[in-house]
Amino acid sequence: MTLMQKIRRAFQPETDSRPGDSKEKRKADGTPGKKLSWREKLQQRRMRARRRLLTVENLMRRVDPAALAEVQTLSERENMDDVFWTKYLDVDKWLTLNIRYAKELGLLDKPPRSVLDVGCGGGFFLMVCRALGARVLGLDLDKDLVLNEMIRLFRLERVTWRVRAFVKLPDFRRKFDLITAFMICFNFPPRHPYWGARQWDFFLNDMTDRMLPAGRLLLSLNKQPDGLEYDDALKAYFVSREGIVTGKRIVFTKEGLERTRDTLTRKELPVPVAAVG
Repeated sequence: MTLMQKIRRAFQPETDSRPGDSKEKRKADGTPGKKLSWREKLQQRRMRARRRLLTVENLMRRVDPAALAEVQTLSERENMDDVFWTKYLDVDKWLTLNIRYAKELGLLDKPPRSVLDVGCGGGFFLMVCRALGARVLGLDLDKDLVLNEMIRLFRLERVTWRVRAFVKLPDFRRKFDLITAFMICFNFPPRHPYWGARQWDFFLNDMTDRMLPAGRLLLSLNKQPDGLEYDDALKAYFVSREGIVTGKRIVFTKEGLERTRDTLTRKELPVPVAAVG
């Protein structure tokens, strides 16, 4: 089983993919396929419908084209040519990328019901999850004009918050079956010290408490200034928390995180500071 298949299974633990019993294999060896139940047929029809739905064109039907055109002139009107975040004005590119993420993670097979995206940026992944029927919430800073305008344009709910080591996230008054953190930069310099096992342990435990019973957490890490997403010691820590590690992506299940909650002894962790929004 490849790492990506493991990730997909982690998001769909109760799904029996019947490895080695594909339609193509049955055709090749002449064996009859298993007759699908009405429930399986319904699931297949729904998945095909979601695949048809999940296109950039369909997602953009919810967006006012005149308002989008206005937002896309920001770099000219505000003299923002050198601003890093203006790359997110290419809506088609980022929606295409996040549709691909959803497919790779198996979310079309089993869509999430409730999603929290930590460091949501312009909200592209939340747009995809909302199209799949999820109730979505983003969390990020509100200092960049481009990302603020994208959130407003897409009509997404966002909580303004800076992620800090040893500080819990705010109370959202609900829990989630999928928490994501794509391309995060709160865990390394220049703004913050490197996050080691202790910082990640606090963060992972906080996320565990915010997940529904079958919850999943996906991290997608940026490369740090030294060119690595994490060193060998941090990778070993992620594995010790039953994370599925594949390159920059790491997937955890609530069950696995709860089972490994005391991987680091409590005396090693500092006393949490008071949360400040």
